[in-house]
Amino acid sequence: MAKPKIKNLYNRDRLALTSISKCGHVRESELKNFIADKRINNYVKDNLVTREVFNKNNGEQLVAYKLTKEGKKLLEREWGVKNHYNAQSINHDLGISNKYFSLSEDKRETWKTETELRQELEEKLQEIKTIDYERYQEINRMLEEKLISTPDGAYIDKETGIETYFEVITNSYGQTEIEAKERFIEIMDIKSY
Repeated sequence: MAKPKIKNLYNRDRLALTSISKCGHVRESELKNFIADKRINNYVKDNLVTREVFNKNNGEQLVAYKLTKEGKKLLEREWGVKNHYNAQSINHDLGISNKYFSLSEDKRETWKTETELRQELEEKLQEIKTIDYERYQEINRMLEEKLISTPDGAYIDKETGIETYFEVITNSYGQTEIEAKERFIEIMDIKSY
């Protein structure tokens, strides 16, 4: 095995790698908010991230970086970052990263991935199970039939305490998929504004 290129880790590494963990895929330009080209290349050489390319119909190329298993392990070991977003298509995930990077650092620190939101739904289901078993069974049936779906992410405005849920809607989304996201909001008893 080759000698690692990265010998010391810094807060900028935590921020760069965490952004990929939260979004699935991140553009090089977004990573450059934290680290230089050489550092990005060393991430690839050390097998912390992979560079992926998506060719659009118009000839444009989308280039993005995605965490490897090694990258996820490093984040968990060094900074306790878990519940990584499961990367989807580059196009979809870059919609998430656009939103993520549009937020202040304070809001990014509160970002919850779809994985974390799914865990919150599971906790809510256990709560419902003890109160109303019939409702619990109904919700489980709806989950099995994919009539309930977790949003891509959420973040909290610390000043107002308002939690905002976020979903990237692609061309493949129909009314059924949107309604499944709305059911998540209803079950979690989230106020909509």
